[in-house]
Amino acid sequence: MRYTLWNKIFGIGPGRTGTTSLTDALGILGYRMLHYARPDLAVREDRLRLWWLYLARDGGTDTPVAAIFRKLDRLFPGSRFICTERDPETWLESMRRHYANRGSDVSPMERALRIKMYGTADFEPARLTQAYENHLDAVREHFSNRPDRLFRLRICDGEGWNELCAFLGKDIPDHPFPHAHKDP
Repeated sequence: MRYTLWNKIFGIGPGRTGTTSLTDALGILGYRMLHYARPDLAVREDRLRLWWLYLARDGGTDTPVAAIFRKLDRLFPGSRFICTERDPETWLESMRRHYANRGSDVSPMERALRIKMYGTADFEPARLTQAYENHLDAVREHFSNRPDRLFRLRICDGEGWNELCAFLGKDIPDHPFPHAHKDP
């Protein structure tokens, strides 16, 4: 079943939870996905740009999408949401390495997105961990009356095709589940 204009798939897990792997997996299943869609959309929440961006795609994934999941749910009724999750301690370590690799060399929009999503643009472990847990709680609460619209996927714990394809009603492809950025 091909999704229509209204029926999109959004990966609403924060970055470093398997969002690139999810994007790749959805691509293998035939969905045209957008990964890390322009941070300014999540910061400015420009409705017209959101429409144009997602009209040509089947959905999007990563932090800019996660930051506005409620708005996407309103704009695209009937869509499905996949929240990639992982153990908070391993997530924080992955974030530490990510921030160390990127340093302060981020655009003003990415900086604003970090502040919107995590409450800080810098690597502050306690603040990041709290924001991560708050996001997962907000996602669960938002979809509590519509469990058929939310799927929680733990790629970093080994979940993959079986779980994802069951949620989407797709056959399991004859292809290994992608793991784009395996943490050491």
